[in-house]
Amino acid sequence: MISDVLDVRWADAQLSGIAASYDRCEFEIKETSGRRVWVIAAGHIGFQLIGLWDETVIESADIIAAHPFADRCLRSISERLGEPAPPSGSPGRNAGHFATLVLSLSDGARLLCTAAEFHVVTEAGSTSPAPTDSGL
Repeated sequence: MISDVLDVRWADAQLSGIAASYDRCEFEIKETSGRRVWVIAAGHIGFQLIGLWDETVIESADIIAAHPFADRCLRSISERLGEPAPPSGSPGRNAGHFATLVLSLSDGARLLCTAAEFHVVTEAGSTSPAPTDSGL
């Protein structure tokens, strides 16, 4: 499973924070061991979190190569900007290969983020990339 490449102990970890900017989304995760990691989604084309209520405990996480949410993001872009979309200031977006991070929370809410690349930054500053093209 590609999620294993991200070097995050997902089970019972807690989603501590979310930050988004032009070319990246950052998801701060606190593992049960106390270690903090940030999952970075570079070249994102959409993210969604619906129904968050009282739980931020992560039940599971997967990165999926072909996900309906990615299709919705790409369809929205093509409807607004045409097909093919004009070049972006994001090299990742311009590459045109995307995968979707699916974080399922213990209360049933799901966080979805479609991006060109995912990697992890730990408190110590090391990273572990997850490819978004073949092999997912």
